[in-house]
Amino acid sequence: MTTRFDDARSHGADVTQLASSAAASASEAARALGELGERLRTATGSDPETAQAIAQATEHARALVSALGTLSGRVPRALLTTALRPVLEPLVRSLFEEEETEEHEKE
Repeated sequence: MTTRFDDARSHGADVTQLASSAAASASEAARALGELGERLRTATGSDPETAQAIAQATEHARALVSALGTLSGRVPRALLTTALRPVLEPLVRSLFEEEETEEHEKE
């Protein structure tokens, strides 16, 4: 009986040590990620969430271009333009307004 109790205590100590080690590793990983985020913010002038959002928007834009390429051979251009104009016009306008603002700031 004492042997089983000693074995259980030994296993409990091992589990406690492993849990402590895991907690220390998680803390170190969180610190490293925070440091990486700060370096990204310093290097790019933006935070990691912004960089991730830009990457996701880029992927969505690639998918959109691919889908439009697939449709362009199957759907008459006038129908495609009519269907997409209300969605894409505000985006295009926003992009060109941003470029015009940047050009005026350079002058």
